[in-house]
Amino acid sequence: MTANPPYIPTGDIAGLTADIRDFEPRLALDGGADGLDVLRRIVAEAPEWLVQGGVLAVEVGAEEARDVARSFEARGFREVVLTKDYGKIERVVSGIWHNV
Repeated sequence: MTANPPYIPTGDIAGLTADIRDFEPRLALDGGADGLDVLRRIVAEAPEWLVQGGVLAVEVGAEEARDVARSFEARGFREVVLTKDYGKIERVVSGIWHNV
């Protein structure tokens, strides 16, 4: 399962460049106060949709990967990996679901 949820903190949206802020629907950008509202929900509910050994991978904002990885681990995902984008920013968090 993959997801590219909104992950920008609400307070940061006004400061985005116009080509992002004015092009993307706000719903696609606004991740709540800390940017993690939707990501938390995905991590919490993903096991309902995954089989044993299924993989969840989500795109995250800059500086969010470690917090999201901790959410994965707390929920029971194993082999959690942080993957960097071409700019060397930890951009994707993935993990394998093991029903414990």
